[in-house]
Amino acid sequence: MSKWSTLGIEQTHDPEAIEAAFEHQLRFVDPDSTPERYQTLVQAYEAAMQEAGAEPQARDFGVDAGNEGVASESESEAEPVQMPELPSQEAEIQAGRVMTELETVFSNPGWRDDLRRWRAQLEGERAHKPGVTEVLRFSLFDFLSRQARPGEPPVTEEVLAYLDERLGWHQHRGQLEQAFPQDRVSLLLGGGPHSAESPLDMEGPFPEAGESEGTGNPMPNGFGMALIGWVIAMIILTMLFSGMR
Repeated sequence: MSKWSTLGIEQTHDPEAIEAAFEHQLRFVDPDSTPERYQTLVQAYEAAMQEAGAEPQARDFGVDAGNEGVASESESEAEPVQMPELPSQEAEIQAGRVMTELETVFSNPGWRDDLRRWRAQLEGERAHKPGVTEVLRFSLFDFLSRQARPGEPPVTEEVLAYLDERLGWHQHRGQLEQAFPQDRVSLLLGGGPHSAESPLDMEGPFPEAGESEGTGNPMPNGFGMALIGWVIAMIILTMLFSGMR
């Protein structure tokens, strides 16, 4: 099998395309359970990048350069992450069609923040076929994390919260961290389950009832009614004094 078949793309000299293909295939390969397949993928990636005249990105491929096959102490102590099984061809096809529609929604500024359009694609019959959700979990995260910038989420908090719940991003954070660079995971999910660095970790886009938006200081109970009563009393007194003159 050629390096291009292993990466799942046509021959190219575009380093970004090679990088994207490698990251895509990496999601479905577990270094622990299928080490030979994992090593083949890494070698195909490095060979393709070399042919494209680019340096492979520095990565921890799970093998110590000086002690091949010996895992580091931190790796041996960490709980292994169970990656999903390789999806079927049908699941890949159906997920690809859904992704095309989702990218269309995102690319249209008038649709991007419309939650109903995201729900229409992710709750349709095609999105619920076996294996499609698992593929979309990675594909859509890959797409949106590339659009995100620090402090600038790619979509509204409402849409992002729905996508997180529908695709289980927080629930499967370990898989995402194994498939993508940490900085891209943190852009959408924050630094941890309860980190405030991510819009997904905020309590919500709307202030609590009686709370002044942007300040976080609640209005004292009854203050509004007392103010209205005071204004009415002043109007009545003004009218009375005007009539006595």
